[in-house]
Amino acid sequence: MEQMTFRRACSNDVERLRILARNSEAIWGFDETFLQTFDEKYNVTKTYISNNVVYVMLHKEELVGFWGMNMQEEQRELDFFYIDAGKLRRGYGKSMWKHLMEWCHANDVLRFDFVTSQPAVAFYLACGARLTGTTKSSIDGREIPALCYDGSK
Repeated sequence: MEQMTFRRACSNDVERLRILARNSEAIWGFDETFLQTFDEKYNVTKTYISNNVVYVMLHKEELVGFWGMNMQEEQRELDFFYIDAGKLRRGYGKSMWKHLMEWCHANDVLRFDFVTSQPAVAFYLACGARLTGTTKSSIDGREIPALCYDGSK
């Protein structure tokens, strides 16, 4: 796989990131009502980008993924980790996870929590995260997997 480039997200990226996240979430078969609620309640905003750490991943200048770490709480949370729906299972996720790990190491973030959709759990377990239980989705109240990455162990 060719080398990916990464840069901090800026407010001009918001619309593209929102579309990418929504389309990526849609691959799990969620209906339009869920996706609209996802976009309104959960999706990335200019405020989120200005208050937290968000990186975009580029392949030949095309935005193909992004991750976002909540820096507002003492306990860090990975709020966003999305790959363009048309680019799944091609190594982009591994490249982006590697970048996330490098950033965490450089910034002394040893541990973070996150939630995901059930079909993505295997990817995160393969990356070294562990399942810690379930929690209620802020979108529709269903039980979703809760995970933790702990680089201090």
